[in-house]
Amino acid sequence: MLVVILLILFSELTIIFCSEFNKNNKIELLNLLYNKQKQDPSIKCLININYADTIQNKYINTPYDTNFTYGKYIDFFVSISDTNKYIVLPLNEFRNTFNPQKIVIGLRHDIDLDLNKAYQLSIVENNIGVRSSYFVLHAANYYLAKPNRMSTHNKKIIFPLMVMQDKYNHEIGWHNDLITLQLIYKIDPINYLYQELDWLRKNGLLIYGTSSHGSKYCCTYKFLNLYFWKDFKNYNNPAFNYYDKVIVNGESICFKKALLKDFNLDYEAYFLSFNKYYSDASFINGQRWHIGKLNLNMLKPGDRIQILMHPCYYYAKGSNLSEITSFNVFSQKKSIINSVNSTITIKVPYGTNLSSLHANFIVSKKANAWIGNRKQVSGLEPINFSQPVVLKIVAENGLSSKKWTIIVTQESKPLVQ
Repeated sequence: MLVVILLILFSELTIIFCSEFNKNNKIELLNLLYNKQKQDPSIKCLININYADTIQNKYINTPYDTNFTYGKYIDFFVSISDTNKYIVLPLNEFRNTFNPQKIVIGLRHDIDLDLNKAYQLSIVENNIGVRSSYFVLHAANYYLAKPNRMSTHNKKIIFPLMVMQDKYNHEIGWHNDLITLQLIYKIDPINYLYQELDWLRKNGLLIYGTSSHGSKYCCTYKFLNLYFWKDFKNYNNPAFNYYDKVIVNGESICFKKALLKDFNLDYEAYFLSFNKYYSDASFINGQRWHIGKLNLNMLKPGDRIQILMHPCYYYAKGSNLSEITSFNVFSQKKSIINSVNSTITIKVPYGTNLSSLHANFIVSKKANAWIGNRKQVSGLEPINFSQPVVLKIVAENGLSSKKWTIIVTQESKPLVQ
């Protein structure tokens, strides 16, 4: 059941979602907030989404796999945060980025089941300065205005997708189940794609690329949805060897096909240039592959890697606290922590070099401190405080975060006696 607590404080509207909730209600509420903001720009909306740790995974009917917590997801990005070695990009940028001295990673998410879970993961990634690509599935229930009405879209998905694109700087793409649409639902896939891309783009979504969905019908009739594209007519896959037509209920149906350029699309995810591919759709010894299984020692400079992860498997676990309880720099005269305003002001002696100061700090239990996409460890590396520094504290659960502004100034120049 959705529990909504409205707290009006200093003209800010805080919406806190607790326990399990209905995803359609949440998307509806997001749109309500969006309309309220348009009517009254003074209203600010802060959305915190907290799941109980014991929620059952409705997609696989077992308790959540603890390898798929947001915390462990963040741990992976900590391990590849060295920008001298790794580049992590959305696919639209990945496709044109080649660097023989670095490992280039294209990060992809197919939103097969739950837009709300994708929205949460986009927040987690934004918290640690990561950008990726999210592909919207037109056959999913969240996309449809009514279940199994494949030709009618749900207008309420636009706002959360726009937030993911414009606020969190992720790419939004098209998850293609078009041959299924033709075979099973008797809908012209070419006209449908023109219509839907036009609708999404007119609402502000920049759709550059597509990724092909593996529906259950692909296994039944031995086709892949990427066969919709004429661009890849020489592609062969013996396990899915019906490239042009299949027989459905005794009827031979030829696939309708088109070119990417016909729809102003620039790429298909499976046909980008990469030499390694990892996906949590695969299983190893009966266990779903997860990001912790990626052996970084097997990667080398020049590698181009595509990683596909499905947001529906990931969840929040742990504390939502993101406080700084202590913050000190060498030789400081005083340090004032203001938790209400999320500021820390520090005075140091006149003549102190502000551009290279080591900071020792304590944050909430199991929370992490970040500047951009680089994790900060207390006392480890010098920080340039010649300008105010924004330190983001990301809570243990990965979803909650708080931006702290650190201001370090020198004391006045002493008077000459």
